[in-house]
Amino acid sequence: MEENNNLIELIDEEGNPTAFELLANIELEGKEYLALTPAAEDDDEECEVFFMSIETDENEEEYYEPVEDEELQERLFD
Repeated sequence: MEENNNLIELIDEEGNPTAFELLANIELEGKEYLALTPAAEDDDEECEVFFMSIETDENEEEYYEPVEDEELQERLFD
């Protein structure tokens, strides 16, 4: 995971890097989330938004986990 201002590079399961633009940091019920969109999107088109929860591993290092719960996604979007 690499961060650069509003760009975040995430690595998928196959080891491929993908750049995302950070749209917002969101706090909901004491938990932190990120709203991201693919960095290559054109400004004229509707962008797809992804939500990631910020998690902490046993070494106190942060990692991002996709939010798959549709109800939670809707609450984050509002």
